Amino acid sequence: MQQVFRADSALEASMIADLLSQAGIHAHIFGAELQGGIGELPAGGNVRVMVNRDDAEQASALIKTWDTAQIPSAATHTERDAHSLHFSNHRANTTGVFIAGIVVGFILCLITLS
Repeated sequence: MQQVFRADSALEASMIADLLSQAGIHAHIFGAELQGGIGELPAGGNVRVMVNRDDAEQASALIKTWDTAQIPSAATHTERDAHSLHFSNHRANTTGVFIAGIVVGFILCLITLS
């Protein structure tokens, strides 16, 4: 057996194993059970995808092709960053309104009780 991929999660390892399976390469996932130890273990890279030595070169080539196709363009990063910024601003505004509502409610309770 030879390691062809080190994954950040069991899900990512399963995706790679399925990719290899579609190409007729039998892959084994090792370390998926370690996901429950996050916090006590380093967070990523504990899950490995391994194949028979005879299939390692073909598997590595398939993974490299797949990985290259997954890299998003700069435009995608810009759109995602803009969306994240908008969401952060919206969440900050919502929190501000919530806190203002609590303060107004508290003042009204004080006025009512006086």
